[in-house]
Amino acid sequence: MSSATPPLRAARLARSARTLMLCWPAAVLGAACVGGGPTPTSGPTETDLPPPGPTSSTASFPPPEAPPVPPGVPVGSQPAKVEHVVDGDTLELTAVAPGPALRAGTVDVRLVGVDTPETTECFGPEATASLGRLAPVGSTVWTTRDQELTDRYGRHLAYLWNDAGVFVNGTLVESGHAEALTVLPNQAHRSEFEAAESRARSAGAGLWSACAAREPSTSTSTTPQDSAPVVPPPPEPVAPEVPSEPPATSEPAPAPDPAVPGPDLDCADLPENNIPLPHGDPHGLDADGDGLGCDE
Repeated sequence: MSSATPPLRAARLARSARTLMLCWPAAVLGAACVGGGPTPTSGPTETDLPPPGPTSSTASFPPPEAPPVPPGVPVGSQPAKVEHVVDGDTLELTAVAPGPALRAGTVDVRLVGVDTPETTECFGPEATASLGRLAPVGSTVWTTRDQELTDRYGRHLAYLWNDAGVFVNGTLVESGHAEALTVLPNQAHRSEFEAAESRARSAGAGLWSACAAREPSTSTSTTPQDSAPVVPPPPEPVAPEVPSEPPATSEPAPAPDPAVPGPDLDCADLPENNIPLPHGDPHGLDADGDGLGCDE
């Protein structure tokens, strides 16, 4: 019989040694060790569970990231989304991120420093279409303000740049779709707009050739954006008509006074007899001198 330990017996001895090493601390503490290892539990204990995380009601999310600012847009401009184009110089915007030019929510915005024809006036539809191309619905634009935040109608007054960095207010004037209109105290781009209008008029661009009777608007005004309605002048006074002939009456014409010099009269020329002659008898009608002419 060989003195070497058989492989199977050697493996059993190794497992017994490991069991003894694992159970020895438990034996010292008076705990049981069954099956050569610690007694399994039904699941993790309370101390084994991780601390509770934030619930859906307390979880915090980062604010929406502002879109990248295109080249040419001033630093600090407030981004907004175009909701609707009203006419050539008015549109509805919703602020993308908080800023000084727009309040939260969707607001009406009037392009400051410029004026376009109304939609019912000459070149009004073309001006509206031009703003729709420069600031399409659904696109992102950037806004800044001037001295006044809103006008008397509650519309926000803003300068506008589109997602390509194009200055919308100045482009409308340069292309002849708008004219410069400074309403004090908002005049940050006054000289720029007036120079653009001068170039557009000289070139006959846009409304300056399409609307021949249109005169340039007053470049400076102290009234709020959009002047008061034009009141037509009062009508010219009309002189009363003067009748060419006196009105006809039913009264018979009076008999000529025989005492007044004129054509020679006879009693047959007079409609009555016994005519008083207080002024004399130039026609010899009083034959008996009793002061009555043409006695019966």
